[in-house]
Amino acid sequence: AQGDMIAECLEKTGIDPRTISYVEAHGTGTSLGDPIEIQGLVKAYRTFTEDRQFCAIGSVKSNIGHAESAAGISGLHKTVLQLFHKTLVPSLHSETINPYLRLEDSPFYVQQKTESWEKPVYTENGREHSCPRRAGISSFGATGSNVHLILEEYRPKNPGITENQERPYIVPLSAKNPERLKEYAARLLMFLKDKALEGSGPLHDKRVTVQNQLENALRSVLADVLHVEAGPVDDEQDWKEFGLDVMQLTQFTELMTDQYGLAIDMTDLIQHTSVRTLAECLTNDEKHKDILSGLFGQSGLDKQPDESFSLRSLAYTLQTGRLAMEERLVFLVNDQADLIRKLTEFTERKRQIDGCFQGRSDSGTEIRGFLNDDQDTEELIRKWMDSGTYKKLAELWSKGFEIDWTRLYQEEKPRRMSLPTYPFAKERYWIPEPDHTVTSVNTESRLHPLLHRNTSDLLEQKFSTILNGDEFFLADHIVRNKRVLPGAAYLEMARAAAELAAAPLAAEYTAKTGISLRYISWIRQAVHKKEPLRMTTGLSLEDNGNVSFQVYSNENDSDIYCEGSAVIEPLSEAPVLHIEQLKARCRKKVLSKEDCYAAFAKAEIVYGPSHQGIDHIYCGEKEALAKLVLPASVSDEAEQFVLHPSLIDSAFQAAIGVMNKDKAGYPEQPLMPFELHELTVFHPCSPNMWAAVFVTHETPAVRRMDIDICDERGNVCVGIKGISARMAESAPAVTDNKQYDLPGNLTGAVKLMQVWDAEPIDNQTGFPISEAKAVIIGGTDGQADAVLRLFPKAVRFDIGQSASVEVISDRLRRLGEIQHMILFAPQPADSDSHDQKSGVLQIFRAAKALIGLGYGKEQLGMTVITHQAQPITQYDEVRPAHSSVHGFVGSLAKEHPSWHIRLADLEDGGDFPAEDIFSLPRDRTGKARVRRHQEWYRPQLLPVQSGPSESVPYRYGGVYVIIGGAGGIGEVWTDYIVTTYKARVVWIGRRPLDSRIRQKIDRYRPSGPAPEYIAADASDPPSLQRAYEQIKNTYGTISGVVHSAMVFANESVKDMEESQFHAGLAAKVDISVNIAEVFAKESLDFILFFSSVISYIKNPNQSHYAAGCAFKDAFAHELSGRLSCPVKVMNWGYWERADNHISEEFDRLSAIGLGLISRAEGMQALETLLTPQV
Repeated sequence: AQGDMIAECLEKTGIDPRTISYVEAHGTGTSLGDPIEIQGLVKAYRTFTEDRQFCAIGSVKSNIGHAESAAGISGLHKTVLQLFHKTLVPSLHSETINPYLRLEDSPFYVQQKTESWEKPVYTENGREHSCPRRAGISSFGATGSNVHLILEEYRPKNPGITENQERPYIVPLSAKNPERLKEYAARLLMFLKDKALEGSGPLHDKRVTVQNQLENALRSVLADVLHVEAGPVDDEQDWKEFGLDVMQLTQFTELMTDQYGLAIDMTDLIQHTSVRTLAECLTNDEKHKDILSGLFGQSGLDKQPDESFSLRSLAYTLQTGRLAMEERLVFLVNDQADLIRKLTEFTERKRQIDGCFQGRSDSGTEIRGFLNDDQDTEELIRKWMDSGTYKKLAELWSKGFEIDWTRLYQEEKPRRMSLPTYPFAKERYWIPEPDHTVTSVNTESRLHPLLHRNTSDLLEQKFSTILNGDEFFLADHIVRNKRVLPGAAYLEMARAAAELAAAPLAAEYTAKTGISLRYISWIRQAVHKKEPLRMTTGLSLEDNGNVSFQVYSNENDSDIYCEGSAVIEPLSEAPVLHIEQLKARCRKKVLSKEDCYAAFAKAEIVYGPSHQGIDHIYCGEKEALAKLVLPASVSDEAEQFVLHPSLIDSAFQAAIGVMNKDKAGYPEQPLMPFELHELTVFHPCSPNMWAAVFVTHETPAVRRMDIDICDERGNVCVGIKGISARMAESAPAVTDNKQYDLPGNLTGAVKLMQVWDAEPIDNQTGFPISEAKAVIIGGTDGQADAVLRLFPKAVRFDIGQSASVEVISDRLRRLGEIQHMILFAPQPADSDSHDQKSGVLQIFRAAKALIGLGYGKEQLGMTVITHQAQPITQYDEVRPAHSSVHGFVGSLAKEHPSWHIRLADLEDGGDFPAEDIFSLPRDRTGKARVRRHQEWYRPQLLPVQSGPSESVPYRYGGVYVIIGGAGGIGEVWTDYIVTTYKARVVWIGRRPLDSRIRQKIDRYRPSGPAPEYIAADASDPPSLQRAYEQIKNTYGTISGVVHSAMVFANESVKDMEESQFHAGLAAKVDISVNIAEVFAKESLDFILFFSSVISYIKNPNQSHYAAGCAFKDAFAHELSGRLSCPVKVMNWGYWERADNHISEEFDRLSAIGLGLISRAEGMQALETLLTPQV
């Protein structure tokens, strides 16, 4: 059938198959399907010719895979692009040809390389004939349909009209204002110069042509970044001389990618620092060859002159193909060189230009006064055209008169041609925002560049800092296109804060007394966005006399960036390093400054000039020696710092010298520090230093090092012991094969999915110490014994299900000081989803007891262990009975940041890896680490894109039951489904039907079926069962069930009553379980649970809600495995007008850039969630 169809296509079109030089095959890629398709083609072609292997064949599927219903259009796109570029591209992975294709005796051969597509030449009657490029395209549909197209390249007709030299050409330009008109003329001038260059002779180096055109493109984009005109941009001027910072260079690369498809590495910008040198580099780089060929020429960068170009066509296009605007300019020219000369003079602002007329559309008032009517004007224009009085025509148009230019072309009209587009002003119009003007701290009154004001109160010694993003340590420290405060800056903040706080006691210290920093943890990045970055450095005195510090966000003091201790003590004698001996040992490789910062840029860590302190590095196996030079741009303010961020950060960067080298000779990914044991300042640093790096411990993911920063004589000025760093990935890694796509743009409404990433564990991060006084609650005898072997001073502590907070407090008090608490949730086999008393309620009571005993702000350790409470894949088994523990612990961790909390979820029935569990680091956000198949996983949210759908999720006129539908999101959903689908909705609520609910119901009567309200307690199984039977008696069928009920209280664990906690939990737990039991036998289209993103972010003061949502998520996962209908969960963010959320939360989310969900966005997201994806 296929062969007959292709033969019929050839016969009807009258096209000789010998003139078809390419066939885009359907290309199933199977050992059976491809031979069948080739047989059909051969059968069709053999009807007309016996010629062999004259036609190339390929398939776009080798590039993009199977595209389902888009397969045909994909093949068409590929073929059209090949015709446009006159180039045949290879089919990938075609090195080995399927022998069953038997191409040797066929008209076809597989296209296996990129080559110029020449016009077909065939012989007939002893004479050669040339014809246009033609291609056939085959595509097969899933229903058995066959399609074959024949395409032919477009060949412009030769108008046969020679350029008329007797009369000048009229070239009009117009724009909105004089600036845009000048830019428009400059673009046309650049275009004409390129055309002139292309026609400079066959010996002209076409590569130079491309480089010149690329320089023009680079210059134009650079001008956009600098907000200047392209003309003054010097091709040979260094980036630094333009004043470009790292963010602007990043913007430059992004614009080149967006506008030209050129992916320019930051490495290229570092090594080639001008338009000229960068253009030369890119032109000669083979990886850019194809893109540059498509942009500026044919294959091989060999651009041929455009034979279709003519000044007549250019003039005609500008006359008839452009809107006439206010500012007007007309040139009368004899040839291309004349136009180039006049455009050049105009762009250089020469006043008197022969044959040039400039005016405005409103400047012809006086002339109009001499003309009686439009008929007089048209008659005058006709006479001037006939007599060739073009100067009058040009002057008239420049003053705003309309002219029908087509009358100049009585014979065959020229073709319109492609010309430079209008130079839009590119002005930005931002949505007005409330005035958040920040009164900057007077630089003269600042205590320190990193500590601006002393804002201490009776509760805390603290210093505030406001950073606007222009500071060198932010502007020149870019991590994945974000301005991030470097880790080195926190060290100086802590040191300076301790020094300022100790200033009143300075008389007690000698000159040999100094400040050391210990046990530093970098917890989260401080990222500067649009608003100033507001931070506080808080100090507190520890029992041992040391000073603990925390650097945290002013917006939310639970967002801690860095913490540690400062020690004021007598200094020991500074060590001395032997520089020359170190050099001799580090001879494996010498890295230049360019090598280092190119490697950092490759890992998306871009250091600007003020943070490029490495001059060169001598590399060894386990050590490295780096020459550090304080950048000149920050040398003037060096005396304001002791631990200068540029020098200290450059010393951290020097760790790159002890890493293995890849094949290209560059270091692998740099290291990012996260922990530091001790830093001691022996002497002030000078602008020229050495940094010696020694690796003391190494795993595949983490390295621990010592770094000594010394002067030219080897005297150590700053000693750093035990700095731990992780590999900086070039992009966030995602484990396993996830069935979702990552969108490139995360603006607007974004759907997120929780995924689990494998995470290696460093055994050095464990706590508590073996001598700690620990309390074990729950667990089996075997588990307790394993814990006791690690912590001999631990004691088992049994609390029954009915023990109150007061009883637990009294018993804990008798134990004396507690340093660590270990809590086991019961084994899943011993638990029922209804029963939460032995799990989360016990932990709730234990936490309240500890807070009541005064541990709320103490340094308390806590390890919580569950079994199979979290699914990490779609098919992972889950036991949801104690999943609520995860939500509760997450909120608890945020309410008590001084508690060192870890949460571990183990496989049900697996081993008990005690040493691994107590090696897990603290998680300040309270997120769990899940152990599956002897690997640990940690959750994160990733954006997802939805596939297309073929159906709608709701039945028109269907019956839907929603529990908690009379308010909040449930009411929003009811509005949508009643209005859109005329659905019949039944609300189930706890309170009796009252006037307020009646008023809500009556609101629906004019537009659709009004909801029915049934008063029932859905947390009570008999009550929900009676409601179900009533619905069945009334409607007979139920299409879907929605759980939207919630009980919400904004209270901390300390202040929350147990009755409040239980009520919030029951609204999620009991109702979810009852829905599954009562509606289990109903043939439903879906069960939908409304949950919250709180189950992931686990807000403080919402522990009952977080616990309930965490249970609901896990329960829905488990339920989907045992019911035949789809079970879906929507974890809502924050809504614009939802009654159940708190206005303060709205303000906080808006401040950090998170938007609120609109009704339309929310309902569209539900449609996507409930609709089967194809």
